[in-house]
Amino acid sequence: MKFLRNAVTVGGFTALSRILGLVREILMATFFGTTLVKSAFDLAFRIPNLFRAIFGEGALSQAFIPIYTQTRTREGNASANAFAGKVLTLLAAILCTITAITLLAIQLARPWMTYGSRPETVLRLLAVLFPYLIFLCLAAACMGILNSIGKFALPAATPMLMNLVWIATLVFIIPRMPESPDRRIAALAWAVVFSGLLQLICQAAPLTRRAIRPILSTQWKDPQLKHMFNIFLPAALAMGIRDINTLVDGMLALWIGTWAPAALVFAERLAYLPLGLFATALGTVLLPELSRLAVADPETMHKTLRQAITAILVIMLPAAAALAYLATPIIQLIYEQGAFDANSTRLTSRALMAYAPGLVVFAIYKMLLPAFYARRDSRTPMLCGAAAVALNLCLNIIFIVILPREWRHAGLAAATVLTSTGNTSVLAIILYRQGGLPNVKDLGRTALRITCCTLIMLAALALARPYLSDAALINMTTKGGQITHMAILITIGIATYLLALLLIARNEIRALLAKTTAPASPPPPLPAHRDPES
Repeated sequence: MKFLRNAVTVGGFTALSRILGLVREILMATFFGTTLVKSAFDLAFRIPNLFRAIFGEGALSQAFIPIYTQTRTREGNASANAFAGKVLTLLAAILCTITAITLLAIQLARPWMTYGSRPETVLRLLAVLFPYLIFLCLAAACMGILNSIGKFALPAATPMLMNLVWIATLVFIIPRMPESPDRRIAALAWAVVFSGLLQLICQAAPLTRRAIRPILSTQWKDPQLKHMFNIFLPAALAMGIRDINTLVDGMLALWIGTWAPAALVFAERLAYLPLGLFATALGTVLLPELSRLAVADPETMHKTLRQAITAILVIMLPAAAALAYLATPIIQLIYEQGAFDANSTRLTSRALMAYAPGLVVFAIYKMLLPAFYARRDSRTPMLCGAAAVALNLCLNIIFIVILPREWRHAGLAAATVLTSTGNTSVLAIILYRQGGLPNVKDLGRTALRITCCTLIMLAALALARPYLSDAALINMTTKGGQITHMAILITIGIATYLLALLLIARNEIRALLAKTTAPASPPPPLPAHRDPES
């Protein structure tokens, strides 16, 4: 129950951040629509976010948190903080080197390009946004330390700073600038970099206040550090798989049309909203919890993982179904105003319908990876991730060839979902065969019951939607009418789904809320100077 309470805490702050992110995208739609500068900004912004998945809360955290947690438990704070200091120093050196090389390459490449072309516009914005990854990844490393000692609230709340700075720029600065899309989008890029600095300051400050002072060190020939990077290097590909696929999608989308990357990002923001509200929060809490239980109580580890997957099914199955079925009215209500016209709604809704089924798969993937890394197995996700990247590229090419031009971006989204489905399925099978995913038949029955509840919800929406659309009291051409229409549909869907759960999946809900306990006493300390790999 403590685990679930921590997940709720993280989920609450993540919810606020995602809601602010949705507000910022609404403002972006109003000012920029699905234009070239918006697409170029989205593609340039994906690149530092890819490095965040690799060097930030993704692969580095998956490799760092288990070792830091177990070192702190067995050897005390001093040893754990010394290890953290070496990691932070090495991470800063790597990030600064990557940034310097990338900025130099951009400056050498831009003179050979036509100003205002698609590649040049992306590189121009990337030159501003790329240093953002230094602040973001170091902040994520500090977040990993705080999560390892059971502090989840502040790390979960800090990402709101980026959205607040972003929104403030769009509300107070952009309207007062000349109506030049290039100058406005550049100002926004600088604001994002500034927000990264704020995030780093807010994440690093609590470490000092709690007497957790990582010792900055260049003594990198350390058995623990070597062991961490043995986990990190293969995990980098495994954790970055979705971001790598998304980056490839963005590049291909820009080739399809200047509107395509923007349409994909607007759809992603809505598709990943429930993912961020719940699955990301659950995964954040799950890794340190599984790392502790892997040492203290493997049986409770299995129960915790099963509870997490059950919670994902209960939340994500109906959310995915509703997003796919109501894609067009949702896009129309949220985005359609200003520069975002009816054509933008049509293009974005197609992408949302393709992304929506992936919610369940993406969320379960976030639950399975900590189970591998808590057992210090990063090679398996790496190999599966490499195969998934190749499969995604093949599916992208197939969909681009066979689909009409204005459906190709939806094909890119569908390829990402299909690739993630295959990757997640293989990981689940391997984990089951290794004994890390027990009671698969029970999980299958749970998934079947929740699917039945979801189908009942869809049937209720299908019956109510035509009646509400034809109702004389609801004018669908106004925002007020659209809000009323959507509020009624959401109420019907939630009420029907909850009633179906009570009738069909009552036992699953009880099992989800069942309390699991682990031994309170820590494991015995390791002998002095023991190699962590031995």
